[in-house]
Amino acid sequence: MFELIERFKGFIAAALCHTFRFQIFLTSSVLPKNQNRESFSYGVWEVMNWVFNQLDAAYRPQAKENAERAYTELEEIKNLLDTALTRDHEAHISFLKAVEQQKRVMAKVQMNILDQLLQNRVEHASERMQAVLEDALALAELPIVLDKTDPAPFTLRRRLAKEAMERLEYQIAYLKEWHEHLSGIQKSVPLRPKTPKKEVTPLRDNLATERRAS
Repeated sequence: MFELIERFKGFIAAALCHTFRFQIFLTSSVLPKNQNRESFSYGVWEVMNWVFNQLDAAYRPQAKENAERAYTELEEIKNLLDTALTRDHEAHISFLKAVEQQKRVMAKVQMNILDQLLQNRVEHASERMQAVLEDALALAELPIVLDKTDPAPFTLRRRLAKEAMERLEYQIAYLKEWHEHLSGIQKSVPLRPKTPKKEVTPLRDNLATERRAS
């Protein structure tokens, strides 16, 4: 509170000369003897409320625009991350099937050619998972996880990507609620129509989205 008053001291000094409501600084900072703390408005609350009402008209449109822009950017990242997680799920299923098939076949037949073929299928699915999860972690701006720390089927990376998706969904919901508050909207409505999801290209070749949510 002292820091805020210090920042606005020039404005407050001018307001004290011209605005009767700012005399609350002089008269209401001490709790009257005949009122209790719960029922009497005292201190600088009325003043700060007045300041807020003066600044709100200029602040609201800018804040609403910033919230909408951040919402749009996070929705874009969410769609890309959702596509990456879908591709990872498909690759993960292929990996598990290939590993299980390799175990069943090699338990009955010992053939180097067949073993190599099945191993290639396992490695291909593993590479697909790894590439997609690296893209997902890059979207979420998370540090790279080494294979030694998280070997196939990359459980740690998948968990981090899913947690990043949950955080994005929370941030988007918060921005949506804040935008509605700034707009005076009571009912929940989307800021913009959702666009169909597109196949995401490898992010290492094309990722230029700047996150500006705040």
